[in-house]
Amino acid sequence: MNRATWMRRSAIVAAAAVAIGVVACGGSSLSGTYLPKGGGMGNGLVMDKLEFGSGHSVTLDMMQQRIRASYKIDGKQVVLAGPNGQQLVFDIDKDGCLDGGGLYGKFCKA
Repeated sequence: MNRATWMRRSAIVAAAAVAIGVVACGGSSLSGTYLPKGGGMGNGLVMDKLEFGSGHSVTLDMMQQRIRASYKIDGKQVVLAGPNGQQLVFDIDKDGCLDGGGLYGKFCKA
């Protein structure tokens, strides 16, 4: 095998490994419980936890009430859509944690 063929195959294998890693880190759905991580105003003060269930549903424990919402993953963001049409956007960081900024804080899988 010549060098060009070997490099091309190596690039294909590397691209496949990245694609598998992206799917393993979240793909098109989330599951389980995400809890506050770190300090700041939002971590545990406004929102206590996010529980992702089946069918793109999520339950938010927020300000002493439970709110059922739906979600979708859009690139490196999770968009939560509440019952009143209100949306919350969380960035997905390199560790798979969900970062809602200063108000909501960061949540990582328990």
